[in-house]
Amino acid sequence: LGLELCRKILHNGCSRLIIVDRYESYLNEALTGLLKSYSNKNIIPILIDTDKISMLEDVFKRYCPDIVIQAGMRKYKPIFDVQMEKICRTYYCHTLNLVKFAAKYKCKSFVMISSLKAGQSGSLIIDSLRKAEVKLNQFFKNADTRLIISRLPDIAENRGGIVSFLEEQIINQGKVIFPAEETTCCLITKYSASEFILQNIVEGKNRLSDECIFNCNAGYTVSLIELAKVIASYHGLNLWTELEVKYIT
Repeated sequence: LGLELCRKILHNGCSRLIIVDRYESYLNEALTGLLKSYSNKNIIPILIDTDKISMLEDVFKRYCPDIVIQAGMRKYKPIFDVQMEKICRTYYCHTLNLVKFAAKYKCKSFVMISSLKAGQSGSLIIDSLRKAEVKLNQFFKNADTRLIISRLPDIAENRGGIVSFLEEQIINQGKVIFPAEETTCCLITKYSASEFILQNIVEGKNRLSDECIFNCNAGYTVSLIELAKVIASYHGLNLWTELEVKYIT
């Protein structure tokens, strides 16, 4: 989603795109994709961790961005049960750091990319996202910066997402593991997701209400079994007959 969103932003006339990432490999990947079509004069890559307060403030002080997009929060529970408390706290704190400087330097809009499930409850990831949404609404209530929350389904092309998780197992032609037989997911393409976010930014500027939460309902629900069948067929394989299936629960 990140690379495609950057492309859309530049394509729509952004004069300067600042990309902040804590991982050099991700930053290099984004730059490689963008510089094929856009000038490096329009792209400013910055390698820092958003918990480095003074360094982060220097970015805001120097460039004074009009729009800040926080796309780095984890939006969906892990495929298997793993401990996520520390990760949730870290993402939450990093987001608040961005929020404080966005308000201080009077950015026009702050966009938080959230989960379509954030209006529900039931997992640590989803609950932490909802708490972040509420906190941000309170923080920006009397600020000049407009808060825009874009809630998305799963992105089909996301690295580390459910599609890549299944495809890697299928390509290796080993045992294909599923969390449970009845597990489903809701998917949307990175292209549709990027268009939706940009549309939210435009609509958010014109809304009179303080709360700008946009729910993307363009995704469709599919069982992981059916999804794995399609992926296996694409690679010339058949689930069950050529690939063993295992359920964890």
